[in-house]
Amino acid sequence: MSLTPEEIKEIKYNKRLGYAFSVAIIACGAIIILVYSQMERIDIIDIRILELILLTFGLSALVLYVMNRKLNKDLKFEERLVETKKIDKRKKLIDYEVGSGSLYIPILGDLFPKIWGQKMKGYKKFRLTIEGENYDVEEELFNAVNEGDEIELHWSFYSEIFLGLKVKK
Repeated sequence: MSLTPEEIKEIKYNKRLGYAFSVAIIACGAIIILVYSQMERIDIIDIRILELILLTFGLSALVLYVMNRKLNKDLKFEERLVETKKIDKRKKLIDYEVGSGSLYIPILGDLFPKIWGQKMKGYKKFRLTIEGENYDVEEELFNAVNEGDEIELHWSFYSEIFLGLKVKK
């Protein structure tokens, strides 16, 4: 099956780690080259400095290639795996925003509501359990399925990144 634009965007988003490591290697190499050139009191055109620069960029390119090769293959061939599984459980949970409230103590909360009485803001979370694995889904998908229904799990073919759930037609 071909990838949708949202799935392509997800795969491209996962490539960021390879770019981050590559940039980190270049930054470390630049610091090492700067320190080395200052300690040895040599010119920037010296052959040892040029070797270090080539080594840094070569290592950076190698790390970028190794970390993103499966993702690039997914983007090139645009294939995905589709698994059909049964839903074990459906749960509607109330979760709370981090940092939205303070410690609520019943007696102090009644006496000093602005200090001890602020409750955390809650939001609804919809969770499907499929073969022991929990997946958080949107409300529309949650309402469209029931326990025991079959659902499609979409994965990228080479890098095996989870791309989403869809109702089986």
